Amino acid sequence: MKKFALVFIMLFTAGFLLADDIAIAGQTPTPTGAKTIIVYDPVKHTETASNIFLLWGGASAAIGISTMFNSNTTTKGFGIGMIAYGIAETAMAIYNVNYGEKITDPAKAQAAMIDKSGLHSVLGIVQMAAGGALAAFGDSNTKGYGIAIALQGGFFSIYDGMDYFIAKNPGTVRDWNAGVTYRVKLASMDFYAR
Repeated sequence: MKKFALVFIMLFTAGFLLADDIAIAGQTPTPTGAKTIIVYDPVKHTETASNIFLLWGGASAAIGISTMFNSNTTTKGFGIGMIAYGIAETAMAIYNVNYGEKITDPAKAQAAMIDKSGLHSVLGIVQMAAGGALAAFGDSNTKGYGIAIALQGGFFSIYDGMDYFIAKNPGTVRDWNAGVTYRVKLASMDFYAR
């Protein structure tokens, strides 16, 4: 249960970091009142999403390492599954941040974010269902793997869903952390593979 709480804490944090990519630039007077101007930077959103993916991969590997040496076969399987996902996700994120295609045109970056995150969100739901089935119907050796698969799928279905809805219609998203004095500018961080 603690692992699922960690996922929701990470999703909550990811929501705040993604909301930081949308800023309220100001208000302009209109005949019916003030109109809020929303500024959305899809290039920064893509960078932030890649860096959050990197952090999730590292957290997955750390959770896996902390649970794989358990004597319970289900917990051990969960740990091994999380390590496998964590290593693959971290490698993909490092490659994407350092060597992946950098789209500098805001319209193309927004369209790419909508397409990729929408597809990944649906694939996350499929992955969650497959992992849930493996956890429900597998033996004690495979239940842990199923839980890891379902946990990863659940994270990506929600996280990529947030990316999709932010990119699809950024005007509906508020600057959630406008009053916060300390902000984490995740998109400005650099990660290098050495």
